[in-house]
Amino acid sequence: MIKQLLFTGGLLAAGSVFSQQGLEKVIVEKYYVSNKEDSVGSVGKLPVGSVTYRVYADMLPGYKFQALYGDANHSLIIKSKEGFFNNEDRGASTANAIKSAQLKNNSVALDSWFSVGAAADGQMGVLKSEDDNKANLLPIASDPMLKNNDTAMGIFLKDQDGIIAGTPMPVTFVGVENMLGIFDASSLTDSIFKTNNGAISALGGATGPTSENRILLGQFTTKGQFSFELNIQIGTPKAGESQYYVASNPKAGEYTLPSLIYTSPSKTTTTPPTPVDTTNKASLNLIENHSITTFPNPCSDKLFVKFDKNSSGKYNLELLSADGKIVTNKVLDANSDLNVVDLTTYNKGVYFVRISNQNSIYNQRIIID
Repeated sequence: MIKQLLFTGGLLAAGSVFSQQGLEKVIVEKYYVSNKEDSVGSVGKLPVGSVTYRVYADMLPGYKFQALYGDANHSLIIKSKEGFFNNEDRGASTANAIKSAQLKNNSVALDSWFSVGAAADGQMGVLKSEDDNKANLLPIASDPMLKNNDTAMGIFLKDQDGIIAGTPMPVTFVGVENMLGIFDASSLTDSIFKTNNGAISALGGATGPTSENRILLGQFTTKGQFSFELNIQIGTPKAGESQYYVASNPKAGEYTLPSLIYTSPSKTTTTPPTPVDTTNKASLNLIENHSITTFPNPCSDKLFVKFDKNSSGKYNLELLSADGKIVTNKVLDANSDLNVVDLTTYNKGVYFVRISNQNSIYNQRIIID
């Protein structure tokens, strides 16, 4: 089993679980949308409209990312309906293998790869909103590449590129070496990465470069609909203990989070993403380009859900327990001033709210106290 392979070198087998859940959520950032200039200047097929996604594990302070993994009970799946872009000049299957000086060349900065923190050799990946903006490693102003100003990607790369100096850990592959061609030197060769006995790991554990403790897990560029099912192992602040988060069907000693499963909207929006409030007070996210607010958090007997004035139609709300079981369903009306969810019958603890329609999904961790 793959877990037996992961627990050499100081990692502990399943069953030893720290009391606090250290993985808060998985974040998907729309990093860039390629335009005609990018497609023409690319080395490797880069269709116009390709989206570059970055995926982060958002952990509490003191926790360490250890592995993305698939085992007999839980598949690790990363896929696209139209294949993944790979730069055929200086691209690689890990960000660590790309020299930072090469990011200025053609479409190297849009290459698809795995990571345990790196955005390139000697560089860490952070959300564009977290970039300290001390240096920009992407093409100079006179170069037409990476200059798209499509507001669907939020902050433009010319302003903040989500790359800061650092010393990222190397990626260690276990049992997946023969599948890495999908993210290597040939573009659009395959559309699915899947393993039930392999891992992308950081031996000894990796922490994020900012106080938010977010680790970049990979960058994936595709024109097709992008989706994943992730299983993540993290180390707790107590030496030798690990936690396991699975996309579905958690067993004893495993947790699940709604954000471990993701499918991109089928249509690219031209509205800038609403910033996510990462405090415990409230959270915003986009569904059909509109915002949702859930409050208060922590909450007791009631949870309120408010849609902005431009929202309309029906949405489905699911309340999930910490182990991923759906404990209630409720239909919400976006035309209503305020939707109320009764929580009086539920025990205190951590829950997850999932609100969805046919186009997108909103996830929020809440605490009932």
